[in-house]
Amino acid sequence: MATVYGRRIMKKFVVLQKMEEARLLGTLGLRSGIVVGANYREARQSRSSAESIAKIGDYLKELDETGY
Repeated sequence: MATVYGRRIMKKFVVLQKMEEARLLGTLGLRSGIVVGANYREARQSRSSAESIAKIGDYLKELDETGY
């Protein structure tokens, strides 16, 4: 799921207009979108329930930021 999301973010970044504003916002979206996948993976590989919940919180925060 997270890998598919990351690929979609990358495809959207490539088709952005070549204006400075679009590039800047696209770069921010690309970074936060890719981090979503990393945080999701970390949540799945956590050692405890508390750690998993904390990582899911990070994942959701980055997902919200990317959507914004």
